[in-house]
Amino acid sequence: MGTTGTPTDIGHAVAWLCSDYARLIIGCDLVVDGGARAKNFAYTPATPADLAGPAPLIPLDL
Repeated sequence: MGTTGTPTDIGHAVAWLCSDYARLIIGCDLVVDGGARAKNFAYTPATPADLAGPAPLIPLDL
C-alpha cells in the first residue's frame, strides 16, 4: 500500500482477532504491514505526529 503502519493498525488487527468475527481462527500468520513483505519496500517508521491522538473507532457491524 506504500504507507507506514501505526500502532493503531496493529490494535485493530488484535481487536478483530479478539472479536466473534474471528471465532473459528485457531492459528495463522497475520501480517499487518501494508504489503511491505509482498512489495519489499523499505520500512520507514511513522512520525510522532502520525501516532498522536486517540485511536479512531471502527464499527464492526456494518
